[in-house]
Amino acid sequence: LQDIPFLIGNTTGEFMVGPEGDSPEEVLAWAKENFGDRGQEYFDIICREAKETGRTLRETASVSSFQLGAQLAVETLSRNGRRPWYYRPGGSAIVAPLSEAPGNRSVFYSNDLAELGAAVATGVQEIAFDLDIAGDWEQHLTSILSKLSCHAIMNIRLKGEWDEAALARMKEIVFIYDAQDYIYL
Repeated sequence: LQDIPFLIGNTTGEFMVGPEGDSPEEVLAWAKENFGDRGQEYFDIICREAKETGRTLRETASVSSFQLGAQLAVETLSRNGRRPWYYRPGGSAIVAPLSEAPGNRSVFYSNDLAELGAAVATGVQEIAFDLDIAGDWEQHLTSILSKLSCHAIMNIRLKGEWDEAALARMKEIVFIYDAQDYIYL
């Protein structure tokens, strides 16, 4: 909440106050100070509302600050609050992570998502598939993880010459799908 450029109100009842002066420069400076990157956008809204209502810029900014501040707060929370990697998989279909899984597991090998999904649905606890650096490996990995992350332990077989950048990107994708405890190479 600290990034929200507006105090909607707190226990002391404080609310944002309008700009000190009424000149466009003062109102624009106030808007940029209170609304950061969105200051120019807010200033344009103030000018339009002042023209439509006949109020001064200062009066319009003071009256509108609560409404726009609340709108910016909701947008900021919506934008910054969406973190798909925090939504942990759950339910009866989730298998034990690699560190807790028994040593003797049946492994199903395929590069086809439908076959891998069918194997997991029938109770296979470990799947194996190839990632070829020459192919569209990001899409292949993403499609598998989006459907099967945490539903099976995954043995990923790397084909071709993988550089550090590609390995770092693969690690990012794995973390997005919260599969770091279910994968080994």
